[in-house]
Amino acid sequence: MLLFTLRRFNRRALKVIVFQVRLYTVIMRSVDVVMTFPMILLALVIAAMLGEGIRNVIIALTVGLVPVYARLMCGQVLALKENEYILAESG
Repeated sequence: MLLFTLRRFNRRALKVIVFQVRLYTVIMRSVDVVMTFPMILLALVIAAMLGEGIRNVIIALTVGLVPVYARLMCGQVLALKENEYILAESG
């Protein structure tokens, strides 16, 4: 019974890990695509598409700035995952 439970847990854990890797890859590749355009040019194009108004300008600037912070947070998380106390806890 215990062996069956462990096998079932391992399958679930493997599915979660595969999903996380795929989600991470999709998010980071979309961030890479957005980062290929200069931020101010991207913000101007988005603001022009959305129309006038301060709300639309804020949305455009946010879309232009989010990839920088996403990359920064991704780097921090990857660095923290390699700390000794995290590695010791996980196995």
